[in-house]
Amino acid sequence: MKKECPKYAAWHVKKGKFLTLVCLEVNLAFVPKDTWWVDFDATTHISMTMQGCLWSRLPSDDKRFIFVGDGKKIAVEAIGTFRLQLKNGFYLDLFETFVVLSFRWNLISISSLDKFGFSCSFGNNKVSLYQNSNMVDFGSLIDNLYMFDVVSSYNEILQTSSRGTK
Repeated sequence: MKKECPKYAAWHVKKGKFLTLVCLEVNLAFVPKDTWWVDFDATTHISMTMQGCLWSRLPSDDKRFIFVGDGKKIAVEAIGTFRLQLKNGFYLDLFETFVVLSFRWNLISISSLDKFGFSCSFGNNKVSLYQNSNMVDFGSLIDNLYMFDVVSSYNEILQTSSRGTK
């Protein structure tokens, strides 16, 4: 074998050790705006678009920004309720969703779902969504993230409200 060859061993010592780093992030490629991904770390649902928004309001002063994993502060454009029509016909309403236009993914917060009577189970490359112990839909594991299938053509009429400043 090459590892046991004295000449190769001498060459390897002379050259030193090479450190090769490979960063592979498949998810940084194009992600359609109508896909929704389950996120364990998100404390709120996040949308990168207004698509599917039933109504929205401007964020209050204490919710104008979110902090992401690297400590950066990112602006929240609006807070609203989003309605997702899942492939099986179930409508999933995501309350208090932050609209962050600079995000690359739409995120579904597990902890936020829990507050509204939903639960999830994971296994066999699937995520199952339950409401009051009844399964309402399931999603698939894609590139190490779970995704719910939504009907991409589904759009609600956006209603906005604003607050005045004095």
